[in-house]
Amino acid sequence: MNYAEVDVAIGATSARIERASHENVLRSLDVDRLAVGIAGARYTRVGRGEAIYYTLAGPVVLERSLYRQVGKRNAKVVEPVSLRAGVVAEGWLLRTASASPP
Repeated sequence: MNYAEVDVAIGATSARIERASHENVLRSLDVDRLAVGIAGARYTRVGRGEAIYYTLAGPVVLERSLYRQVGKRNAKVVEPVSLRAGVVAEGWLLRTASASPP
């Protein structure tokens, strides 16, 4: 038996399960409504789009809603998934962003 191959297979399977779990939780954080309130301000949905979220087990891609503050035509869009999950920068989940290199 080549246990190194077994170890790699277990790691790959575990990572796949972990990514699927992250995907389900992140998807549940999405809000798909015409308008939402965020920090006392009103935002309207401007569309939906895919984003990559980086987990310790690898990237997860999902579609989520994008919102822009009412009356702020050129304002940056925001999305509830990142706001609710505490995402850092562009898609980095907190534990992944703060992980130390091996």
